[in-house]
Amino acid sequence: MNTSTYLCDQCQHPCATCQTTVDYCLICAVTYTIDLNTHTCSCLTSQYEVNVTPQTCQNCTSPCATCILSATNCGSCLIGLNRNLQTNQCVCDDGYYENTTCQPCQEPCIYCTSLSVCTSCKDPTHQSGSSCDCQPTYFLNASFMCQNCVAPCQNCTSESLCISCVQNYYISGNICLQYTSPCYNCVDLPTKCTSCVDSNITPINNVCSNGGCSDGYFMDESLNCLPCIHPCLKCQTYGEHCLECATTFEMSTITPNICVCPAQKYLVVTNNPTDCQSCTQPCDTCSGTADHCLTCIDVNQTVDASNECQCNPGFSMNGVNCVACQDPCLQCQGSPNYCTECKDIQHYISNGQCICNPGYINDYNYNCIPCQPPCTTYSCTDPNHLVNASFQCICKDTYYSNTINTCASCVQPCELCDINGCLTCIDTNQIINSSKNCVCKSGYYQVGLNCSQCVTPCQTCVINQDHCLTCTDIHQTQINNLCICNDGYFDVNHICQQCQYPCIKCELQKDHCLECLDLNHDLISNKCVCKYGFGSSGINNINCSLCQYPCLDCSSSVNICLSCIDNNRFKLENNKCVCKQGYFDTGTDCLQCSSQCSTCSEQSNKCLSCSDPNHQLQLNDCYCKPGYYTDNYKNCLQCQYPCLTCNQDFCISCQDGYNLVEGQCKCEEGYYYIDFYCEQCNQNCSKCNSQFECTECIDQYYLQNTQCLKCQIPCLECLDIQTCKTCSDNYIIDDQGKCTQCIQHCEYFIDSTNCVKCFDEFYYHDQACIPCSDQCQTCVQDSKFCTSCKDSNHILIKKTGICYQKNNFGDLDDYNNLEQILLLQDIRCNQNQLLIGYECINQCGNGLLNEQFEQCDDGNQLGGDGCSLLCIQEDSYQCKHYVNSPSICSFIQAPDFRLNHLSNQYNQTQIIELSFTQKVKIPTNLSFEEIALISIIPQTRININILNITSLSTELEYPLYQVIVEFIEPVEDAYLQIEFDQSIIKNEYDLDLIRHQMQIKLGNPFILSQQNQKKLTQIVLLNDAIIIPYWKCYNVFQFNRPFIIFILYQIYVIQFPTSFNLILEYIFQNIIKTNFGSFEN
Repeated sequence: MNTSTYLCDQCQHPCATCQTTVDYCLICAVTYTIDLNTHTCSCLTSQYEVNVTPQTCQNCTSPCATCILSATNCGSCLIGLNRNLQTNQCVCDDGYYENTTCQPCQEPCIYCTSLSVCTSCKDPTHQSGSSCDCQPTYFLNASFMCQNCVAPCQNCTSESLCISCVQNYYISGNICLQYTSPCYNCVDLPTKCTSCVDSNITPINNVCSNGGCSDGYFMDESLNCLPCIHPCLKCQTYGEHCLECATTFEMSTITPNICVCPAQKYLVVTNNPTDCQSCTQPCDTCSGTADHCLTCIDVNQTVDASNECQCNPGFSMNGVNCVACQDPCLQCQGSPNYCTECKDIQHYISNGQCICNPGYINDYNYNCIPCQPPCTTYSCTDPNHLVNASFQCICKDTYYSNTINTCASCVQPCELCDINGCLTCIDTNQIINSSKNCVCKSGYYQVGLNCSQCVTPCQTCVINQDHCLTCTDIHQTQINNLCICNDGYFDVNHICQQCQYPCIKCELQKDHCLECLDLNHDLISNKCVCKYGFGSSGINNINCSLCQYPCLDCSSSVNICLSCIDNNRFKLENNKCVCKQGYFDTGTDCLQCSSQCSTCSEQSNKCLSCSDPNHQLQLNDCYCKPGYYTDNYKNCLQCQYPCLTCNQDFCISCQDGYNLVEGQCKCEEGYYYIDFYCEQCNQNCSKCNSQFECTECIDQYYLQNTQCLKCQIPCLECLDIQTCKTCSDNYIIDDQGKCTQCIQHCEYFIDSTNCVKCFDEFYYHDQACIPCSDQCQTCVQDSKFCTSCKDSNHILIKKTGICYQKNNFGDLDDYNNLEQILLLQDIRCNQNQLLIGYECINQCGNGLLNEQFEQCDDGNQLGGDGCSLLCIQEDSYQCKHYVNSPSICSFIQAPDFRLNHLSNQYNQTQIIELSFTQKVKIPTNLSFEEIALISIIPQTRININILNITSLSTELEYPLYQVIVEFIEPVEDAYLQIEFDQSIIKNEYDLDLIRHQMQIKLGNPFILSQQNQKKLTQIVLLNDAIIIPYWKCYNVFQFNRPFIIFILYQIYVIQFPTSFNLILEYIFQNIIKTNFGSFEN
């Protein structure tokens, strides 16, 4: 009806019926769907509009979710079919190939054209033709991925079975073990050394110990041999704890294990290294220089203020000793008879001689006695005497008095002498020795009666100046009368300078090396550098030690890396080998993160980021995003439409418009399912099978022949056009199903003439509901006695039943202020409401938790964020509460457990790893066997052991177990099943496991029969001496073909004698030729 013209206008297509306006639809044309909010008709998203007359909606064809202009011209693709949109066509996603539906490529292919033709591998280095084969240093894991061998394995068949090892490791029973320092190489055991890390150590009884260091070295705490500190020649414990001293030094008698200079020697600190040299006589001890005396060798000498030894009074220096002055000298100088003072006044000094005064002559005691008269002249009886000016007989020069009256000639090279020997020498380069003979000074040699100086480096010499007997430098050795520098020193102008470590032989200069300290150094261009794989260590970095793991090569220090031991796990950053992405640092090694982790920390399954974009990180674990589930290969796959969340094929929640029914998503009430979508039933149907077949009707309609017809007013619900089930307001149903009108404005009634309660603003009186006065919300007795007021701007005075406006309190005579009124009023609010400004305000949503009425309060009244509009915690959320702060609600997910193969499925003994996706705990300390049931399907004879790596406990942990299954007898297609008790294992939010049972395929293990085991044992025990003569006579061994093939396989596991390996190869070749032809066939 057109309200302006009051004429009926035709509804606008696609409206079938309309109201008010031509486009306000009530019912749509066939194939169109109505929107009850806007009352418009349109095609579903899974349809497209065909531009014909009249226009219609046609369904898009699968796999199109939406389409444009035609059914196959896709605008988007159906979710869950593993397709994506490319040029308006839904093609298979990467990793899938077309086979009617999109089928996944077989791992580890990422692109393929069929199940058997792989065009691209996950790791391009593994591409081999149309297949993906693992390269060396990789192995194929249970997820069909090429996984790095875990260092120190270099090549391996699984994560735990090594074939070869990286440098500095040795293989022992398929395990790589590191040489235990100080071993460089070992045998049988990691501590049974055949050579040592420090080449200065020689193993003693296969042990690299302190006793193994070479002379001149000691072993530090790191088991390195370091040089003793000069002047120690041998030492232990530390460099200055001497056992033997260097040349010129001796062991102290006061302080144990300390080397000091001997008596009559002093420390020369200017030499490198320091040494002890003799004090110059007459010094007995000296300091700093050879002539800086501290004490003297002769008791008749005293050290003066210049630290020189001077003779005491009455003595004169004779060489290095002091001799008493001869009578009659009281003091003398230069020689004992060259007087500077006489012993009495009867003598006087003349040319160093004490002469008797005139008229006197010496007696035998050199006392002056008077001449006997009548002597008036003097002459000497011995021609070797002469009369001096005092008329005394004295010996001539070069003569000495051998008796009181005769003089004997001094023996050359004496210049002056006495009866005991020389007093002075002709040559100043001579000194008088203890025998009173003139000998050459140290550093001089005899040439006739004179002495000539030796030349450097001779300290003493004979025959000629360079014919050395001893050398000036303690670091020189006299060989064939030549002074040659010792090893470790080189000659600089006849002075030996020490080579710079690690050179132990050098020339020209200290770092021009000829030989290095040990085998850990290489001599390159006359420089000693650490070998590849070694770095500098020890005091002043003179030693080379193995690079610190995980360095493969290092430079100035063992932990300054130049390259890393495994480039698959480590990368070089600032000369440090750090873990690559996808690996975590254990403190000593880099281990691979779990496959779902892109990066991790501390543990393989403690993720920092996720490898699959369909994962999301929660509490250091990677969970599939909402709408995805984890498959058997730990990949996240999208839930099949219309599941919103799922666990594989089991729906947990549904898309809008679907209901969850026994793990399946079905259309909501009022919709029917067609072509992957839920279509709305006819607007009068509450349930239907199709658009034109109703099974139940909405209120005010009844079902007749699959059609819903409207009930006749005043029926609210009816069975048919004549029988009502319920009535409209103000009507009551009678026994015949007829609706009769009741008292007007009655809310609760007994029958059509008796009312129990009227609606608000009315009161009951005389079988009628009468209006209250304007201010009353409810009233009793009469229209003006209010029991509640109509709005919040009024306040009720209970005693009078009158509602007053709040701003008109001045009209009250009985009350002075609002407080008194409220005290009388006893105004109260509902639960969880507060009276604020005369209004009851709801406290839900104020961000402050009221535990009496609220489960949570996140500061808003919105639902879907974990805390509902009624402040109730929503499903799959956990809310944490804080004082005076809003609740923080987080989406939580139940924990799960996983099973993973650690061994080959053909092994007799198989290892299965059991891990959990979250930290979990148990209520009490129970053993694994008490909460889990382990079984093998089908049943067979087995041995099962449980290895607890991290056990379930009452504390939150990431439990980790290894289930070791040993098969006793052959079995095909075996499965391991683990089932946990329900409601025992829970996470921190007290959520139980998603599932309690899981299976993993064990495959077809190869089991050797007892008979063949016995044969194998007998073969291994055969002696080489028996086998070798018969190595070609393989016919003596009658074995069936499977057994021979198995033995050949065992070569790689059991160490047979070499000769027996030859037999096996010969037998194998002849069996193949006899039965199958050449190997190429």
